[in-house]
This record gives sequence, structure tokens and C-alpha cells, in this order.
Amino acid sequence: MNIPSGRDWRFYTIGSVVLAFLLFFQLILENGGTSHGESNCFLLLYNFTPNLLNTIFDPLRTDWNLYQSRELSYFIDALDARFIGLCIRHQMAHFYSLSAVVAAILILVVQQWGFAKGFPKLNCYAGLAISAVWLWTPCNFEHHFFRSGKPLTALGITTLLFAVKVLCESSEKRTKVTAAILAGTAVLFTPMVDRQGLFLVAASGVFFALAAMVISEENKKKYLKYLAAGCVSSIAIQTVLNTLVTPEVINALNGYTPSFEYQNMPFGAIFDFSGMIHFLIGNIGFWFTGFDSAGVIIVLLFAVVIWRICREKMYFHALTGVYAFAVLAAMANLMMFRHRLLILEGVTHSTYFMPFAAVAVFVIAIFAECFEYRKSLAAVSVICIAVIASQTVFTVFDDTDPVHNRFHRHATPYIIRCLNDSTQDHRTIPMPYSSWKLIDAFRGKLTGWELGGCPIKYPKR
Repeated sequence: MNIPSGRDWRFYTIGSVVLAFLLFFQLILENGGTSHGESNCFLLLYNFTPNLLNTIFDPLRTDWNLYQSRELSYFIDALDARFIGLCIRHQMAHFYSLSAVVAAILILVVQQWGFAKGFPKLNCYAGLAISAVWLWTPCNFEHHFFRSGKPLTALGITTLLFAVKVLCESSEKRTKVTAAILAGTAVLFTPMVDRQGLFLVAASGVFFALAAMVISEENKKKYLKYLAAGCVSSIAIQTVLNTLVTPEVINALNGYTPSFEYQNMPFGAIFDFSGMIHFLIGNIGFWFTGFDSAGVIIVLLFAVVIWRICREKMYFHALTGVYAFAVLAAMANLMMFRHRLLILEGVTHSTYFMPFAAVAVFVIAIFAECFEYRKSLAAVSVICIAVIASQTVFTVFDDTDPVHNRFHRHATPYIIRCLNDSTQDHRTIPMPYSSWKLIDAFRGKLTGWELGGCPIKYPKR
């Protein structure tokens, strides 16, 4: 018998108010968002390009020749940049990413819907606490304009995982239809916005196939088989787009074929264990305590929880947690092998971790549901309060930005003031050179190639 969740209008009112306040408080603390060197280049690129379609399919300018076939995210980046440009032209300058804020709202909605429909044994207030922790993690204090890929990937994998749980648990026909549509949409589009999305959908497909082989319930087995087939089809579609279709479009629009060098990695990249420890375990430690080194302790506690679940003979839940950790470890290895700048303090704790945190939140909910109703509420609430308290100290009040970003962050209020007031002589105010160019561009003082956005002009091949 399912324990009632107690969800009614009072809970939804309280939950909406709490989560809306936390998000609004985050935006206030960010004080207009943060300027960034790369972001300034993209603001120039997308606001002043004569042909947006050509620009979106020009990885020399959108990704500095690191071709990854994620043009859907470039299109969202362009919408973000033009929204900021519109606000600047109306003297309401800011550096907020509209897509990041919308993605955060949608993730919270999907989580709460998933808790209500797919986690019948999880206390509703425990689910609310888990969503609050998700919103308050360091990687979610990043609503400034940069790249939309990671927030969109986090939204996609959140939608997929929670929709699958609802599909397997709910008995309501309308809810199942909604879950199937959400899962199918997430499977199709998540690989198109980022390489992390491609990896996570592929890993999800493998998990669905394995789960279909060990689960006895025929209806769940059927759904999992369809989902596994959907993941395989999505990866096949993205592979065709990546290798055949998109390069031809790029060549037709811009006259060159993109380099695949960034995508080519040796098999040994997956065994970069030092990278995995630094990024994955370090972020887990920082998430829960504010200290990277505490990640080792958190992982040991994770092992204890799995042992406890195994004692209760909930082997499938335990294997779900182990599989998720293995997938995230492999993805962390690949990321660190290809992008060693992630070792920089601040970059490590940035939006790169958002899809990881999205998977971790789902696993936490799976584990919390394994325990008794009241115990899950007490344990999850205590943990969440501790996490939010520590992150308030370390994320809000501590200067964790890497050194190369601090100048941008400290100069942001002056940059915004100069964008809003054309009488301000920005050249007399210490700020990054890219910010000077950005202000000049919106004041109509840049022409020609300078409006291309990139500090380096690559020759076309």
C-alpha cells in the first residue's frame, strides 16, 4: 500500500513560494549577472552578425573550431544574446541568461511533478527539500549569459529520468501519456544541445536495456524496451547529423568543412582517474560541505547507503545508484581528458557540473524512497538544511571565482552602468578590454571585422 504523500493546494502553495523565493534570491544576489570574456565575444557575435543562420553554423566563431554538432544550443545562445542586447538598447542592461532561468524553473517543475507521480513512498516535503538543494548548489548560481548547453542538458536528463520513473510507477493513463511524451522529447533533443547530453542519453539507453532484462513486470519491461530503442535511435540520428548533415550545411553556408579533432579521443581517456577524482568527487564534496576534499567521505557514505539498501533486498535500487556513479565517473574522465581547464577553481564548480547534479538528485530521491516515510523526511530534511547552510556560506559569501574571472565580476556593475548611460566615459574605468569593445559596439563605435565577436580571426579552409 502506498503511503499518501499529502500533496494538496497547501503543499503546492508552500512549495511554489519557497522555490520561487530561492530562485529570486539567487538572481538578486547575482546583481545583474556577471560579465565574462567569452560571453562578451558571443554578445558581439550574435547581436551584430549580418546573417544569424550562417553564424550558428560557423563553429570557427561559435566554438573556436571545437566542432561538436550542437547548433541547437547555439540558436538558444543567440536568443539569449539578443534578449540581452534588446535590454541594453532600452537602458536595462544585465548579463542574465534567459534560457538558464527558464531551464531552472522547468527543472523544478519536472522534479515536483516527478516526485508527485513517480515517488509515491517519498514524503512530499522531502521532495521539496531535494529540489531546494538542487537549486542552491554552486553550479546553479550561474544564471549569467555564457553557454546554454549545460542548463539545457540538465533539463533534458532531469525530464528523461523523472518521466521514466513516472511511466513505470503511475497507473493513470493521462499521466503515462504525458510521461511518454516528455521522455521521447528529452531523448530526441538532449543529444543535440551538448556532448554531455549525448553521453547521458547513450548511458540511459544501456541502462534501460539492462533493466528490461531483469525486471519481471511485463508493463515496465515493455516501456523500458521502447525507451532503450528510442535512445539508440536518437544517438543514431545525432551521429548522422554530426558526421554527414551538419558538415555539409556548414560547407554550403560558410565554405569550409569543420575539424573533428576535438571529438577524437583515445580509449584511454576514460581511465583518467585523477580527473574523475578532481571533478566528480571534488564537486560532490563541495556540494555537500563546501570543501572538495570531503567528497571522499560523501562517497563512503554513499557506499554505506548502498549496503543498507542491499540488506533490505532492494538490489535494483542499489544497482541504479552504482550504475549512475559509474556513468558520471566515465563522463568526468572524458571531460577532464579533453578540457583540462576544468581543474581551475571556480570552473570546476561551474555549470559544467549541472548535468551531473541532475543525475545525483534523481539518485538521492531513489535512495530516500527506499527508507520509511517519516525517516526519509527527517534524514533528507537534515541533510538539505546542512547543505543549504554550507553553500550559503561558501557560494554566496566566499570568493570562489578563478583569478582570471574576478576582474570581470568586480567590474560588472561599472560595465552595466556604462551600457545604460552613454555619457559615461568607459575608457577611464578599469575593466577588461572585451568589455570596452562591448560598450563601443552598442554605442555604434565598432565596424567591420571587430563586430565578429572573436578575438582571433581563424582562416577558413
